[in-house]
Amino acid sequence: MASLMEQAFGQPNVDLYADVLKVPKTCTPAQLRKAYYKQALQYHPDKNDTQDAKLKFQAISWAYNYLKDPDKRQDYDQEGIIPQDDQNDDDDDDMDNGARKSWKDYFDTIFGKLSVDDIDNFAMKYKMSEEEEKDVLENYTKFQGNLVKMLEFVMLSEERDVSRWMEDYIQPAIAEGKVENYEAAVKKAMLTIDKKLAKEKKNQVVSMEDFSTDETETEESDNDLKESKLKASKTKTKAVKKAKPTQAKKRSQKKNTGSSSQNDLIAMIRNKNGRGNPLASIAARYGVSNVDEDPLDDAAFAKLQSKMKKK
Repeated sequence: MASLMEQAFGQPNVDLYADVLKVPKTCTPAQLRKAYYKQALQYHPDKNDTQDAKLKFQAISWAYNYLKDPDKRQDYDQEGIIPQDDQNDDDDDDMDNGARKSWKDYFDTIFGKLSVDDIDNFAMKYKMSEEEEKDVLENYTKFQGNLVKMLEFVMLSEERDVSRWMEDYIQPAIAEGKVENYEAAVKKAMLTIDKKLAKEKKNQVVSMEDFSTDETETEESDNDLKESKLKASKTKTKAVKKAKPTQAKKRSQKKNTGSSSQNDLIAMIRNKNGRGNPLASIAARYGVSNVDEDPLDDAAFAKLQSKMKKK
């Protein structure tokens, strides 16, 4: 099973001084601690969430924790290797979330808790400083112009820093004869870095276009929904108007209904049994031939009226 150092740096037998903490073997405990701070800060989990950064942060923390022990450091300086018993402490079994958190706590115990702003402020002070220039030129010589490899070792670096390195540090140093001119290696590395930057830029443009398309589709969908609701509302209004008569029409219908019922009643009275005026049958029963004629004259009516009053 691959060790933590092998997973983080690609080889099992890395130099804890040169490859991991980037300090000379003769460094003092204070210089060792400062180197740990600088390297761990570059891959701090609060700033970098990639698996590679997490592995390097753990490996750097483990290396410092190992070398700060005077006895272990003395053995490592003499033998140049980590004893097998100590190697078992950095295997995959410890590389869970708990181990990552414990190494972060270990860092916080030594230097205090850092925020993302603290790391950004440190990066601003480091970049374009004499310290960065020194690191760039040392790694330029070490990797013979392989700028891609340098990105792994120069603290807080990214692809866009390479052009600045060339203009500010490397080309002036070549002109002054401080470093060799690894022209072929630099051109090859620059092509690789430029391709990666172009790809990232293209992906950003595509992402922005996708975002714009999503916004447009959402807006069109909202407009279609509003239009559909408006049509449904108009259709419902028309149906309600068609189904429900107006108040004036209701009153007219009610009036016509009442008038029709009254007329029907009168017609029924007049035409009962098909005989016309119902008084005619009564008159016929009592020997009156014409109901329109008055059977009593005025004198007879007055006499009958007087008789009824007396009674």
